[in-house]
Amino acid sequence: MYACTKSTTDGTPTPTPLTTVGNGSGNSIVFYTDTFRVYSTNLAGGDRKLVVDEDLKSQNNYIGLITAIPGKNKIAYTYTTGGSSGFVIKTADTDGKNIKTIKTMPASNFLGYMKGMSDGRIYFSYGPVGAPGKNYVMDADGANETQLSTIPPNGRIEARQISTSGKGIIDESGYFMVLNNGVFAEASSFYLLANETKTTIRQTAVSDDATKLAILYTTANPNVFELRVKDITKTNVAATLVYTVTLASDEITYNVNIQWVNGNKNVLVNYGKFTGPKGLATDYTKCELIDVAAKTAINWKFTGDEAQRVVVY
Repeated sequence: MYACTKSTTDGTPTPTPLTTVGNGSGNSIVFYTDTFRVYSTNLAGGDRKLVVDEDLKSQNNYIGLITAIPGKNKIAYTYTTGGSSGFVIKTADTDGKNIKTIKTMPASNFLGYMKGMSDGRIYFSYGPVGAPGKNYVMDADGANETQLSTIPPNGRIEARQISTSGKGIIDESGYFMVLNNGVFAEASSFYLLANETKTTIRQTAVSDDATKLAILYTTANPNVFELRVKDITKTNVAATLVYTVTLASDEITYNVNIQWVNGNKNVLVNYGKFTGPKGLATDYTKCELIDVAAKTAINWKFTGDEAQRVVVY
């Protein structure tokens, strides 16, 4: 993760939408962070709004993880004032109202992932720095925190690797852990990437209903990535090429991210340009909303923002 401070002449970054698109009855709001702020737009990058502003002008405070909580009209995000301070988990309504701290983390602990689930709860992992994190679940108000002790801590897991429905998780080795009500069903779990070239896989993402796996592959050209989609129920069938993502020469190749949108209909890819060490107002994050069936994409970008974390509600 990187952070910076940059703005337009009036102090507020302005996005540059490339296209306008309707999204039917599925997801409709994109949230993204810029150091200590959260913004929202529609699925074309327009209708931009400042949702959360945690600016204490301490030079060290920032927002880390962010997730949407389906059905609760809320987002959750982690925040720290920097230095030796630990993180807290906060929630806010999707319009930025009713900001609440729901959990305070010990200063010596790290947060591995945080994922809003379709039942309105939050999955997350944390633990002491240098030790494997443990998996937990809690209500959107922070109540009823329970360790998901049956889910094995199989390597590094990101939020995109967990189905929103809670039906499954894929770890970095390609092992798909089937879940029944948050309980690991080992007898039903399996390795999903046997027919894939794992050495060229950059990221994986499980669809909301745990029926599809999106795979982002690197290629011989460092600026070109392939998005492939695999049917999770067909382990012996290789993933199908859906879309080729091509970055400009000045766009950051190590920070390309994928996530499912609208169930298993779309995959959102985001990446961008960042000018070190603090960034410029002309930097941007670009989004490509890919229709998996049609193999086409709609593009837009946020200009003047360091949009490290992008999630969709």
